[in-house]
Parts: sequence; C-alpha cells; structure tokens
Amino acid sequence: MNVGLFLIIAICCGLLPIIISVNEKNKKNKKRFIPRKFIDVKKNT
Repeated sequence: MNVGLFLIIAICCGLLPIIISVNEKNKKNKKRFIPRKFIDVKKNT
C-alpha cells in the first residue's frame, strides 16, 4: 500500500507540471478560438 501511494504521488508530481503547461496552452488557444467560434455562429445564424 505504501509503495502504491508513493508511486501515485510520484506520478502526480511528475504529471502536474505537464498538466499545468498543457492547461496554460489550452487557455491561450481558447482565447484565440472562442472569438472565431462566435464569428462562425453569427455567420451561420
């Protein structure tokens, strides 16, 4: 159990920076993509 918890913690600590960096990229991309989606919706309606 202790080894399993240690592995889970180690994996989480290893993945957190990756997840954070991916989330930051997604936030930047969403800011760019959202206006385009709204423009497309306005054109379609």
